[in-house]
Amino acid sequence: MEEEKKIKKNKKPVDKMKIAGRIIAIIMVILMLFSVCGTLIFYLMQG
Repeated sequence: MEEEKKIKKNKKPVDKMKIAGRIIAIIMVILMLFSVCGTLIFYLMQG
């Protein structure tokens, strides 16, 4: 909650925060895909 207040006060760093947010979202999606693929490979190897 404190971070959101700081972003609203400072207008300039908003663009950087948006870019950082997108990068974090992309990384999270990639990690999710890797975890799903990893579990599938794990089950195939056991089977």
